[in-house]
Amino acid sequence: MKFSSIKLAALLALCALPFGFRPAIAQSISPIEKSPAGWYGSISPGATFGYSVNTGTDEFAVPNNSGQQNSRLAPSNPTNQGNTTVPLDLSIDTDTGFSVTGAVGYRFENNARVELGVGYNRNSVNSVSVNGTSNSASGQFDTFAVTVSGLYDIPTNSNIRPYVGGGVGLAGISSGDVDVVLPGVGASTLNTSGISPVIQAQAGVAYDFSDSGSAFIGYRGQMITNQSFSVNGTKLDSDSVFSHTLEAGARLTF
Repeated sequence: MKFSSIKLAALLALCALPFGFRPAIAQSISPIEKSPAGWYGSISPGATFGYSVNTGTDEFAVPNNSGQQNSRLAPSNPTNQGNTTVPLDLSIDTDTGFSVTGAVGYRFENNARVELGVGYNRNSVNSVSVNGTSNSASGQFDTFAVTVSGLYDIPTNSNIRPYVGGGVGLAGISSGDVDVVLPGVGASTLNTSGISPVIQAQAGVAYDFSDSGSAFIGYRGQMITNQSFSVNGTKLDSDSVFSHTLEAGARLTF
């Protein structure tokens, strides 16, 4: 009888043991209720998927002695310099490349953030289509962007926090050794000039591993408008250029 009582007491003690440790366990894994307000910095390398650059002009000068016979490139509008003008349409496709973005921002008490970002990505060219005729190509496009964004961290009562946001800024696409074969002219190099407005959208998920640090994975989409190019001395107007980037990075509060 005495032995049974001892066994019963021991069993009850073992059953109560987890409940005694529960507050300590809960405290050790409790979510970070609120990220502190203040300044932070972030760095996020990533991959920018391949995109297309579509550009051209209705008045590309071709020498009259070029002997161009392609009906799609039929000369029109003779000039006084011994040239004729033809439409020129270029479509340049790129491969997936790499990117990196650094940012400095400020987090407010209400889970909103504002940040200044500087980004760079490089994509290699894999093909060029001139007036519908496709050719293999080499070279690359380098994109630089400076943006101001507003973001919002969605509270979830856990260490995992989705975020959404968007911003505007300035960007430029620089072509490096992108060669194109032009009608009546032959091989030429595509050049870029100036900067253009850029609009971007952002979304992702962050994990707060401490009160001052978090890691995140996210998406960044950008639309660069009014980018201009030139080739053989002729200015080319471009359609808006869309790029899509997946990135992974870290933020640290100062």
